[in-house]
Amino acid sequence: MLKYILLCIVCITQTHSLYEDQVGKFDWKQSYLGKIKFSHIDSRSNVKRIYVASEENAVAALSLSSGTVLWRQVLEKGIPGSVVFFQFGANSIVTVTSNNLVRVWNSNDGLLLAEWNFPLSLGNIKFMVDGGNFYAIDVSSTTKTIFVHTYKLASGSINDVVKKISATWLNDNTDCQTNQNILACLVQGNLVKILFPSSGSQAQVLEQIVPAATSLTSVSSTIGLTSFKAGNVVITVNNKKIQTSETACNTVHVDKTESTDLVLTICIKGVTKSSIDIDIFTSQKISSNNLQLKTQIAQNDISIQSCFCKGTSPSCFCLLSTKDHTALFVSSQGKVVWTREESLTNIISAEFLDLPVSDVDAAIEKEFDNQECGYFEMFSRRLMSQYYQMQTLLSIKSPVFKTSALVRDKFGLHKIILTVTSVGKIFAIDNLSGKILWSLYLPDVIPYSVTGKLFSPIFVQRSTRYVPYPAQVSILFKHSSTKEGVLFILDPITGQLTHSDEGLKLGYQVELSTLLPTVNKNHLRGILFLDSNNKIHLEPESSPLPKPYFLYKPYFLYKVVPQSGVLTGFSVQEDKTLLKVWELNFGQPVIHVASKNPLEKVHSQGRVLYDRSVLYKYLNPNLVAVATHTPDNVLSIHLVDVVSGALIESIVHKRTLQPIHIVHSENWLVYVYFNDKTRRNEVSTVEMYEGKVQSNSSAFSSLSKSPFKPVLDKQSYILPVSQVDAIKETITERGITSKHILLALGTGGILEMPWVFLDPRRPRAVTPEMREEGQVVVEYAPELPILSEGIINYNQTLYRIRDIHTAPSGLESTCFVFAHGLDLFYTRVAPSKTFDMLKEDFDYALICLVLGALIVGAVVSKKLAAKKMLKQAWK
Repeated sequence: MLKYILLCIVCITQTHSLYEDQVGKFDWKQSYLGKIKFSHIDSRSNVKRIYVASEENAVAALSLSSGTVLWRQVLEKGIPGSVVFFQFGANSIVTVTSNNLVRVWNSNDGLLLAEWNFPLSLGNIKFMVDGGNFYAIDVSSTTKTIFVHTYKLASGSINDVVKKISATWLNDNTDCQTNQNILACLVQGNLVKILFPSSGSQAQVLEQIVPAATSLTSVSSTIGLTSFKAGNVVITVNNKKIQTSETACNTVHVDKTESTDLVLTICIKGVTKSSIDIDIFTSQKISSNNLQLKTQIAQNDISIQSCFCKGTSPSCFCLLSTKDHTALFVSSQGKVVWTREESLTNIISAEFLDLPVSDVDAAIEKEFDNQECGYFEMFSRRLMSQYYQMQTLLSIKSPVFKTSALVRDKFGLHKIILTVTSVGKIFAIDNLSGKILWSLYLPDVIPYSVTGKLFSPIFVQRSTRYVPYPAQVSILFKHSSTKEGVLFILDPITGQLTHSDEGLKLGYQVELSTLLPTVNKNHLRGILFLDSNNKIHLEPESSPLPKPYFLYKPYFLYKVVPQSGVLTGFSVQEDKTLLKVWELNFGQPVIHVASKNPLEKVHSQGRVLYDRSVLYKYLNPNLVAVATHTPDNVLSIHLVDVVSGALIESIVHKRTLQPIHIVHSENWLVYVYFNDKTRRNEVSTVEMYEGKVQSNSSAFSSLSKSPFKPVLDKQSYILPVSQVDAIKETITERGITSKHILLALGTGGILEMPWVFLDPRRPRAVTPEMREEGQVVVEYAPELPILSEGIINYNQTLYRIRDIHTAPSGLESTCFVFAHGLDLFYTRVAPSKTFDMLKEDFDYALICLVLGALIVGAVVSKKLAAKKMLKQAWK
């Protein structure tokens, strides 16, 4: 018994954990799959599910009633993990990926039952599963033969005998598709041949003549009917008999009800962005309904993934997929059961936006807005404003003010996350609940590509603080055909476009865009565009340029050509022309350009050392970090002043591999790369200082006659993780809170790394003098610690994080964090703890009791003292 007690004591260690009631209180996670590629509805089991495979290489099971993810398996990233074959069998799912892996999944829980490597090259091979066998069908037009290779599905062992089917009709233009256990081929555009490769030694061949068709596609079915679509003809094979029907729909589904043998053809087509038509046919149309949607979709490209029908009426339910990656589960009665916005897996831009003030606060703003009105009008406004405030205080509903949950709170913790996806869909997400407030689909546009990364800039021209003017945001795309710029101007609170649904067509190709620092009389910031001919355009055209700068110096721009590695600096003249100022040619492809966050504020101008001296920071607002990478794996980090064109410093790392992640803030730089020599991820940090004497205490100028070169402190650390997907720094409203670095790890966690561990000035040995000054000093160690309490998403695994966005809140201690990829995750962090707010378990009752006791004691003591003084006066 004693040894068991000792064993328990030994196993007890200090742990850091999260209370159960804190889970989901300040954070939320949403799981997505990507655009659905394959699907099957299991309507016969007790627990009805939809099994899907997506273009983001995810295999999952969805609840038929709600669309929530029951289980999900994420395969290899990129082309190797792309699913090329998907079939549902008896309690199992079979998938084949581009890296020749055949996998069998348990349909109940998603566990892997079998995995084996397919020995042949995929090429022109088609697959099918019949019984316990896996068939690989090689359609060879050169030998005019169809080779059928048979494998055991559970083990991958091959049958020694390869079945050969003579097909003299094969040619290079023959289009062949498989559906369940049938192979169909479109020959010369007007003849469809139906084969049964898995049955018998000699394959039976059926033929069907069709009108001229360009392609052959397989049609989904839940009950087991096998159908193909050639042009406008749907060919259904039932008990080796062919039935045909004509349809004008681009996408159809053929099925029959569970209670009857009536063959149904379901046709769905989009009418507008928010409505679709659902038609059901047998020999004639028996049902037609119009479905109104609460969200906008791409109506020109709607595909039916799978359906199932029941009843004698009949009633059908279908899973639809659209061009904008929306997954809809609808009924033939015209109802939407659930919707999944799968385009959120491809977010390319995001911005945190403030909510508007309440109607009562807006009335107060309007009270002092108009200074030209008379005294009587101002006095009447004041009386009405006080009256409405009294109604709000007494919780009396006023017809003048509308109650809305989307109002700014006292500490600025409630905001909107405006996101832009690569398919041209915009979402506004409530940061507290994760609920989609509105969505907007923009047709015929594509995003820009910046150093190989898709991007559509979001310009916040006017925030919600300028009452009574509404907030205004502009999003820049380019037209899919002309490649000219298209600007969409909208209200981020309501999602209403200012112009037409097609946006404001600029009429030129945009090479550079930036938000001007000045505002017009309506508090609207203009946008400067630079076209392919280096001509300047302003939107709105009446936007004022920053004229105070022209009294002393021009307004500067810089342009990067990633392929050639050329950086060019321009100055904007008063007549809106460009003047080339400088040019740098690195001769290497540019893979990353990192500038400082425009919202960043620096609180401390220097760093106090342990000997009480001050080391002043090199705070150059015009400094950017440019990363180049050569084919022989040489990484170069160049620090460039984009106003003067001065090259401040260049740092070279040999034998490095991409991707490279960079964060540039204040006077320091952090970048992560993979060291190919030591086969590990490493983090390098750079700090820039002016020295112990500050060159200019008032303002920094890049055009000073005596340019100052900073002193650099550099250090590298080992990051003991297999992969880093993204990196970002925390940011707060005043810059007082300590900076932390957020690292999205390949293991699915987001690590919050304090700057004290990344500090390049970490000493080799800590002296007593360093500790006496009360500073946090950590002795240098080559390997960075991965602290479990530093994982801000605790036990919630996040797959394939593409980027992390941070924003300040109204509280100096708190920073918002939004990470997106295959999952969306939001939380808020406090790098220096929540020093400006009370804790959750603060004892309000006790403090009220103590204050009440002190007040009573003070009143009683006052009366007793007065009586004592009165008695002393009568003596």
